[in-house]
Amino acid sequence: MSFSPASSAATAAVSTSPARVPTVRYATAADDAFVDELQAIAFGPGRFAKTAYRIRERFNIDESLSLIAEVEGQSCGSVWMTPISIGGINGWMLGPLATHPNFRKLGAGKLLAREVTKRALARGDGEFVMLVGDRDYYCPLGWEPTTLGNIAFPGPVDPTRVLVYGEDKSLAETLTGAIAAWVQG
Repeated sequence: MSFSPASSAATAAVSTSPARVPTVRYATAADDAFVDELQAIAFGPGRFAKTAYRIRERFNIDESLSLIAEVEGQSCGSVWMTPISIGGINGWMLGPLATHPNFRKLGAGKLLAREVTKRALARGDGEFVMLVGDRDYYCPLGWEPTTLGNIAFPGPVDPTRVLVYGEDKSLAETLTGAIAAWVQG
């Protein structure tokens, strides 16, 4: 499904539905147009200049970890994961994570972040999920700030926004190195 900022159906659904609880499902090829439009709305044309975008250009997203949030069957958010390695340790970079403005404050973004992280780490072949994001949003969900300057990005990044989630809580302090391709075992 496609959204436009002034979508009357989306606006009507938001204003009349009493119990709008988000759910998550795997993305399919049919979601591509929705995700493209959602990312354009959420991040604008500047998204292509971000360092995180450069990483996703270098390393393909893991389509098996691409998720869509829905509210009452209406697509409202999406998240991708990119397999990466830092210092020889495999993990994923979360993002972009986006929720359509008409569906904000329902918990879809947090649900997507939690669910994609849980699914990735449950595989057992990666040890962390890293992202560049707001501490106030992600730290209550279990992400931790990394040691400033330990992770080398292929462009400028605010090091105070580099966060890691892992079962091994010491990774936030010890993970160090340049972002590289997934290490084949």
